[in-house]
Amino acid sequence: MKPEEALGAIARGKQLIVVGDPKQLPPTSFFDRTDFPDDEEETNTEDYIDTESILDLSLSTFRPSRNLNWHYRSRHESLIAFSNKSFYDDSLTVFPSSKAKHQYLGIEYRFVNGVYRGRTNILEAQEVIAIAREFMYKYPNRSLGIVTMNIPQIEILNAELELLFSRDRRCYEYRDTGGLSLGVKVGKSW
Repeated sequence: MKPEEALGAIARGKQLIVVGDPKQLPPTSFFDRTDFPDDEEETNTEDYIDTESILDLSLSTFRPSRNLNWHYRSRHESLIAFSNKSFYDDSLTVFPSSKAKHQYLGIEYRFVNGVYRGRTNILEAQEVIAIAREFMYKYPNRSLGIVTMNIPQIEILNAELELLFSRDRRCYEYRDTGGLSLGVKVGKSW
């Protein structure tokens, strides 16, 4: 949270407890923009990252700070495993999942050798559509949500989906059952 957004609550309170994780992304003004660059112009997200948050100010002012020792929010331990190893030096106690290996839980990493240009990545969009097609065939009774971080990428995904629906009857029928949801992450919440 940006300091100016926290100031009112801090001023009204008698005590202050600031909770957060300095290893997470800082507050950003990236989504506050309405004048995004043209497709030809590259967007440098570093231009929008504000370096100061209420957490940063608190960590530099108040001592001692404390760390949580465990992570409890992920439905599957694989969702936190990478961060625990890469950012927390395996210091978090992660509770094991009740189903360690299960086809419906966890995450899968697929590398796409795409190119990010003009706020889009066409090869990535094509790979997402291929994965979505696999899902529609394998799980015709389950819903599928696809989320992207900007409007130009969602437009490419929509075009690729329409192409898929025009060529593949099973995917077309899947869409007509209401199983597909496509959205863009905007603002501060999903």
